[in-house]
This record gives sequence, C-alpha cells and structure tokens, in this order.
Amino acid sequence: FYSGVRRCDALFGRALPPLAPRPGPPEAFTFAEVFAGIGGFRLGLEPLGGRCVFAAELDRAASRAYGAHWPAGGEPRAGDISSVHAADLPAFDLLTAGFPCQPFSDRGSKAGLLDLRGQLYRELVRLLFARQPAAFLFENVAGLVTMDGGARSASVARKAYTDAAFTPGRTFARIVEELSQCGYAVSWRVVSAKEWLPQQRERVYLVGFRRDLGIEMRWDGVRGGKPSSALRDVLETPRSEAAAACELSEAQWQQLRGQLASFKRWPGAPPCSLSDRAVDLCAKAPTLTSSYRHVSNYTSRYVCEELDGSLRDGGQRRPRFLSPHFLDTS
Repeated sequence: FYSGVRRCDALFGRALPPLAPRPGPPEAFTFAEVFAGIGGFRLGLEPLGGRCVFAAELDRAASRAYGAHWPAGGEPRAGDISSVHAADLPAFDLLTAGFPCQPFSDRGSKAGLLDLRGQLYRELVRLLFARQPAAFLFENVAGLVTMDGGARSASVARKAYTDAAFTPGRTFARIVEELSQCGYAVSWRVVSAKEWLPQQRERVYLVGFRRDLGIEMRWDGVRGGKPSSALRDVLETPRSEAAAACELSEAQWQQLRGQLASFKRWPGAPPCSLSDRAVDLCAKAPTLTSSYRHVSNYTSRYVCEELDGSLRDGGQRRPRFLSPHFLDTS
C-alpha cells in the first residue's frame, strides 16, 4: 500500500533518489530484517550505527519500494524467508521483523493461528533458536494482543498506554512463550505513532534480549521527542499534482453521496453529512489501512477543506483521499 506512494512520485516528476547513508555513529551492531516491508526498521536503525546484513520480503510491491530506498548489491536478500536455511544467514546481533498482521487485525477475519499467515511467526522462532542473536525487535497490530480472550482497559480510551492497559489473550501469550523458550527475556508494549506522527496508529512491539546478557528493556523512555504534529503539518499543498491525484472520481463521489444519504447511525437518525466523513486538519489522521481508498469503507475519511480554506464539497472540487492511488508502474 505505502510503496505505491513512492512510485507515484515518479509520475509527478519529483521522484527521490535512493536514500543516502545518514550520518551517524560508527558501526555499533549488525541486524537482519525479515518480513522487511519497505524497510521501516532499517530506516531507524542505520542512523544508530546499525548495518543491515540480510533482508527478506516476499511481497513484490514492497520489495520494489525497498530496492528504491536501498538498491540491491550490498547485503544478501531473499523473498520467502521460509525457504532460507538459518545456517545460510550471515552473523547478526539483532533480528527485526514486522510479521504478517492480517490474521490478527481487528479489520480482518481474525482467524489468528488458524490462518497460515498467522503461523509465520514460527519462522522467527526458528531463526532465533538456530542463530541466537543478542536481541530481537518485532512489531504487529494491537489486535494480536487482545485476540482470543484478551482485553483493553478503559485507560486506553484516554490514550494512557501503560503496562496494565492491555490484557494479553491466549494467542499472544503463546507467541511470547515460544519466543521466550528460545532463550530470551521478552517484554512488550503497545505504542501509538501519534507521539511522533500525525496519525493514530497502534502497534505492539516485542523486544527480547538473550538471557545470558542480563539486559532489561526499559519502556519508560519510549516517547515522542518533539511536539506532537497535526495533519495540517504534512498535508500536500492544495493545488499540487499529488493533491489532484487524490481527488475522488465522479463515480466515487456519487457513491459516497449515496452512502451518506442512506447510512444512519441509529434508527430514526438524520442522514449523515459530508462533515461526518471529513478529517480534522488540526488533529491526527485515522489509521491508514489497505482498504482506506475504498469508498465503500465506512471508516474512510476525506479531505474536504484545504489548508487555504478552499472547500472540496463537490462544487468546484470533489473531496480527496489522504494518499494517492496505488499505481503499478512496473
């Protein structure tokens, strides 16, 4: 989904060159990333002195975006990590992974471990058991924590993320136990990206240190390092080509209008208005999901007023999405 945003840049004549190495401390550690996506972990670890020695990502679109950031030719790479023998990996200090979230997402089927993708965390167990790196850092959706008997406390609604805010369910407890049996002291925390970015995006992070190292994870310092931003701080300028590319088509606009006229929040309630589906530019964007650009998605929100105050209400311009369409330019 996000890889399409970068490929659209080429269409707008503003494509970025591959990321140059960021200045940082001398190499302090090595890491391998599997289920690498477009390289989010690598983007954060390299400035800390980390050097990637192996990367694996099966999805072709994500893999192309990864290659746009870090062209091939350096560290060895693979597609399907299940086809890679653990002994063939180079030595590394840290293992990172964003293992598949679809089986655990609140927006999905919630099949959990019954979904074959839900079993892929065992690839991480396999690598940890065989290679015994010093540490690991994994992430997934918050729904993984609460599925199969877990719960969220009322404090989460007030955005107070603490150790007691989530009660893990049986699926999450099982995964943590299997990671622990590989010889690691495992801790976890649900963190929202809103502390750093203008988007509400909860993710659970699992951290493990090999027990013989005697290291304990301290979560109290995991906070945003700068004043929290709002959506208006990152929004495209109103007349840009990117903003125009995000505009709803006429067919989408008519579908949205019909949806607003027919949908009622409760029996006897008045029809919804466009303002009910508009994003607040002074607040955080909702979580952007792969189905966000489907007008049939009742949770999708739209830009109905630009930074200069001009309206997108179907008059001169239609509402627009927050991100361009996924275009395959291969």
